Amino acid sequence: MDFYSFFLAGTHCKKCEDPCLTCANLISCLTCNNKLNLLNDQCVEKCPDGYYSNNKECFRCNPICNTCIGKD
Repeated sequence: MDFYSFFLAGTHCKKCEDPCLTCANLISCLTCNNKLNLLNDQCVEKCPDGYYSNNKECFRCNPICNTCIGKD
């Protein structure tokens, strides 16, 4: 059974588009499908330099670091 999330668009419910698992609207993801990470409101395969992944979400590293594996 497939799982689909929906968002309210005016007075109608619309299905979130892949790769969003849940979404705020047609272009803003809240969570991502599969092994993708959430960066701002978009799904990405890998967090970019200057960010680290935690629970499938990208977070900014400490400003003194170019790359990191956690917030410290």
